[in-house]
Amino acid sequence: MIRRETTLQCSLLVLSQEAGDAQVDEAAMEWGRKAFDAYAKSLDAAIGWARQCPAALYGAVESRPSAVIFRDGQWQTPGSDTAQA
Repeated sequence: MIRRETTLQCSLLVLSQEAGDAQVDEAAMEWGRKAFDAYAKSLDAAIGWARQCPAALYGAVESRPSAVIFRDGQWQTPGSDTAQA
């Protein structure tokens, strides 16, 4: 359940075929970060941003709450004590 009063960090995901053996080099990762990171103050704002994405015309686009780091066996949210360790 998403609480509307909570500020969310959302990422726009454009689904496409992965590179061979599911390996993506650092240059491709950086391009993806610059092209598709969408940080919004609400899920509605992230969905509005996704509607403007050209890929939405021919592919699948997801906009969902995201975490920034996987540490200690779980995803950490921005600003959490363990995410900044």
